[in-house]
Amino acid sequence: MWLINTSSFALEFVSDAEVCEYAILSHTWGQDEISFKDMADVGLARTKPGFQKLEKTCELARSRGLQYAWVDTCCIDKSSSAELTEAINSMFQWYKTAEACFVYLSDYDDQFESESGISGCRWFTRGWTLQELIASQKIEFYDKWWKLLGNKESFLSRLSNITEIEYEVLKDCEKVKTIPIGRRMSWAASRTTTRMEDMAYCLFGIFDVNLPLIYGEGRKAFIRLQEAIARESTDISLFAWESTGSYGAFAQSPADFITCSDIFCVGYATAPSVEYTLTNKGLHMKTLLYLKNDEYILMLPCARFATVDKGLALRLARTSNGYVRLGLTQEAISFVSSLQPLLEMPVYIPKIIGLMEFETTKEELQHRFHVEVS
Repeated sequence: MWLINTSSFALEFVSDAEVCEYAILSHTWGQDEISFKDMADVGLARTKPGFQKLEKTCELARSRGLQYAWVDTCCIDKSSSAELTEAINSMFQWYKTAEACFVYLSDYDDQFESESGISGCRWFTRGWTLQELIASQKIEFYDKWWKLLGNKESFLSRLSNITEIEYEVLKDCEKVKTIPIGRRMSWAASRTTTRMEDMAYCLFGIFDVNLPLIYGEGRKAFIRLQEAIARESTDISLFAWESTGSYGAFAQSPADFITCSDIFCVGYATAPSVEYTLTNKGLHMKTLLYLKNDEYILMLPCARFATVDKGLALRLARTSNGYVRLGLTQEAISFVSSLQPLLEMPVYIPKIIGLMEFETTKEELQHRFHVEVS
């Protein structure tokens, strides 16, 4: 881990971050940020506009008796794929163990506070800042002039309202493990990253997974993340997403989980505990299915707080290669209980099915339905 010496501004390598006290910066990137390469010549780096962030971060760190500070723009050697992978997989822990985290809201001026307050800041829209908010316990918020606005503790209720992250999670990041996977995904549903892959990579810490980085893989990054989660978890809320453009087991992006902010896991007799595995045919589970209007219903042990009498369910259609996902629905528990379940059977759902592939499958289903009717 590379750290900035807060007195000399020189980069120093520390092999064990846990035995070193440091401050950390959380911010949104702007133009002329200082890079790792720039830090080879601190004198030249000082002439760039982005150096002010480093200077203020180090100044605040020194005032707290801290010898080191970490800033993502210049403390990662991005020319080394191995170092970049290690940094991104370690970032949640680095923010968690920092002695202080300074959040710099570059687009907020406390002198001209808007009606929306800090909620309108770009910082709340970026993917990377999500884990930084959750992991860091000692956060201080600063406006564009580096005026102190408050700390995480005093802002807890406001932060929870803005982000829809549970108060308890913001107070103690260890509680993140108690939140259903689908709801955790919803925290990132409205956030963005510059690179598509980063929308998956920025969530590694929140789901406690370690994966290699493959820039250029596009949407496959988010599929890999879901696969990693599925291998380690039995939380079926991972499949409680909604989308009009995907028909496989896995979502295309965190945006598909935007309706999962109010779901919770619960046990229903109609939705028994489901064990699932990943195979070369896709997602495999052995479970009960219900037949309704020529569709198969797979009840999930999940519900919404507003409608606890209704369980979430996957609408499935059977094909020659298994099942395809038609959508997510809510079914009244009393109604499903009145249906006769099919025998427990193996269900295979491909990991991902795009629109074009689904159109081919739909033709197969329509042809089959026509033959059966005639």
